[in-house]
Amino acid sequence: MLGDKWTMLVVRELLGGPKRTMELLNSLFPISSRTLVGRLRDMEKDRLVERTDFGGNPPYEKMKQVASICFKHWLQQSNVLFIIGGKSNNTDIFETFRAMADASAEYERAG
Repeated sequence: MLGDKWTMLVVRELLGGPKRTMELLNSLFPISSRTLVGRLRDMEKDRLVERTDFGGNPPYEKMKQVASICFKHWLQQSNVLFIIGGKSNNTDIFETFRAMADASAEYERAG
């Protein structure tokens, strides 16, 4: 199992800590999603990795972190802020708004 090319690359990527499947897919280009998911399932079966299901939506903290970066760096340069969320990218829009509201409140307190 560990002799497989892609498995070793997945292990290397996970040495830095947990990652979402899409993060692995992006960092392991040109691996196909089918190959990556297959390797992850094999590794899970062999107890090399542990899977945590977030239900397809990025965790609240990750969305809040992204919103904080937007407020800190881009809001000063623009009077328009795009809201990312909804069915098109599998993000719960209510969690997006909650994360943005919390990040905005922190930005206002710091500013």
